[in-house]
Formats: sequence, structure tokens, C-alpha cells
Amino acid sequence: SSERLRAGLCGDGAGSGAFAGSAAGSARASAECACTPPANCAAERRGSCGSGGAAAGDARGDASGDEPMLDLELIKSKCTLAPQFWSEIHVEGTDAPFRVRGATYLKDRRKVVAGPAAFTFCAMDVVKTHAPTHHIARFLPSIRESRAPFAFIINLIIPGNPLLGIIATFMTDRHPDVLGAKPEHPMEDTHDWEPFDFVLHKFLHGSASTRNLMLKLIPHIADGSWVIKQSVGTTPVITGKALKTTYHVTKQYIEIDVDVSANNVAAYVTGLVRGATKSLVIDMGFVLEGTTPWELPECLLGAIRLNHLDVARAKPLDTSRELPLLPAAAVPAGVLHSRSSSNTQDSVAKFNPIERIDTSSSAAMNPSPAPAAARSRTPAGSAVSDVRS
Repeated sequence: SSERLRAGLCGDGAGSGAFAGSAAGSARASAECACTPPANCAAERRGSCGSGGAAAGDARGDASGDEPMLDLELIKSKCTLAPQFWSEIHVEGTDAPFRVRGATYLKDRRKVVAGPAAFTFCAMDVVKTHAPTHHIARFLPSIRESRAPFAFIINLIIPGNPLLGIIATFMTDRHPDVLGAKPEHPMEDTHDWEPFDFVLHKFLHGSASTRNLMLKLIPHIADGSWVIKQSVGTTPVITGKALKTTYHVTKQYIEIDVDVSANNVAAYVTGLVRGATKSLVIDMGFVLEGTTPWELPECLLGAIRLNHLDVARAKPLDTSRELPLLPAAAVPAGVLHSRSSSNTQDSVAKFNPIERIDTSSSAAMNPSPAPAAARSRTPAGSAVSDVRS
């Protein structure tokens, strides 16, 4: 496919403001401090990609030669890791190994097969560094030059010689400042927020201690030795509780740095995997945990597959200068996706108006509707850094 990102939308047809949720929001964006997490996260991807919501047709039909477009092929070309080593799963025609908490999990502890992810897996970088590098996006063209309205970046700092940074970037074509005020009484008020809207809003607006309880990594070895499969397992890990985690917020993305080297057990397991990556197919799912009925069922934030990764291909990271953060692409006024209510699987698509990346997996995804959600944890000692660029 031609793989084009649809225009990055920062609000209700307002144009190119960094936080724009409306025309007023667009003007407000230029005055707001960029270190404030995006104000009102969520209904962005309602009905686009995913399971064919109403806006899916709009996303393609509205595209014209005059409409600013984000080029996914260009973004991929700026990655430090070649595309043959990475792909997206939990999309049509791919494996769907992850299970998440269902709508009734608080009552019956039932998990269900996860549907498509909320964000699109758009970029994968693997770099080698001399020391743990935080806010690594500052030095990556795939992020700073992407022009994506909003991205969720997960930087796994892997111990060894050399130290590795494995950076997965998930993007959406609209900024999370689109939805409006969070419903004060979610179970009583009339609103169109989906469970994912609530957890994303909480994560982006929350403190480091709140975030530490929310981001889950689900590991899965799709192909590899029995020893490594048993060592890695499939149990979700709350990254902020188990590992040293820091956060960096800009007007166009949030980066989560997870320092695996800070935990002896995790460092041992990743060291075992690191030595055999060329013989492995590694899946990782990322979920924002929900702990209330209105935050369930859970939805994958993003899902990735690393195919026989050769860590020797890791590129040295140039930290001599920060790259400028290019402004998000904008959509002409009035070009919007619908925000109609939908079932769980359709709602997953509202944050995802990006044309999907081709994947090499041949197993068909199970189109089960619900993703599911929630687990509370005590805070881990982590830091948060909100930056302006």
C-alpha cells in the first residue's frame, strides 16, 4: 500500500495549534505552557482504522491533493532499524497473542482477547549508547521530524555492552486535546467517552506516581527456545512499579523511559534474550491499566513484533545536538472524523486514523470485540520531566 498518514489533526478543524481542541484551543495552544500535559485526551480516533467505524471511510474519502499529509514511508525511512525487523500485530491478518481485562473483570477476573491497538505502531529505533539516555526522542529523526500531532514513545533501556535503547513509537493523527472536559460522573452523565479515553486522560494528566501504576508491558515469545519462552513468560509487568521509569512530556508526544538495567532480575532475563535475538520473534503489548468500571474493558495502546532482531545492527546515537521538533501537520478546517458512539472494537479505532503498516505475519487476527482492564499498584520511585520542545 502507499502507506500515508492522514493529516494530523489538532482539534475541531481549527488547524495547526499544538493543543488545539477547537479554534479557541488552537489560539490557546500557542500561549499554553508546553510542559502541561495535553488537556483532555481522547476521542481522537473514534471510528477510523480498526474495525471499520464510520470515519474510516471519511479518512480515505476526504483525502485530497490539497490536504497536508503525514508520510508514513518517510517516517519509516528515518528509523534507525530497518523495517524487515519490526511489524505491528493485533491488526487484520496478523497474530493476536495478547489478552486484556474484560468489561466485567472487577467482578469475575475474566480476560479477553485484545482487539486492535489504540495507536498505530509507526517507528522503531534501536541505538547503542554509553549510558542510559533519557528523553531519547530529542535525538531521533523518526520522532522529531515526523510531524505527527501526537505520539506515545516507549524507550526500553537494555543492559549489556553496549547499552541499547529500543524505542517503539506509536502515533495518532489527532492531538489528545480533542475530547473536551472529562465527564464528572462517568456512570451517570451522558457522554461519548470510551474506556480508553479515561485511562489515556488519567495517564497524560497524572503525576509520576499515578503513571507508575498504569503502563503495563505484556511480553510474548512467538518463536524461540522453550527455555527463553519460560524465562520471559506472558505475565503483564507494571513498568513503573517493577523498573526505574521516567516521563518526558512535550506538546506533541510523551516519552516513557524504562531502565531495565536498574532491576537485577529483569536485567538477567533481558540479557538472556539479548544474546539470542536473531533466533527469536518477540512480541510486546502495551496497555494503560484501568481500575474502575468506566475504564474497562482494557484496550491495547500498541502492539509490536520484533522479527529475528540483530542487535549488532544498532546504530550509535548522536547526542551532540538536539533535533528541532517540527510542528504537526494540520487538516483543513472542517475535515473531521465522526465521533459517533460505537462498540468497543470500533472505539479502539478512534485514536487511530493512520493507515496501517504492512506486516509480515500470516496468521489472522481474532476479531474479538472487547479488550479488558485494571490492576492497582503502589507507586514506584520514578521521576517526571515536562519539557518545552
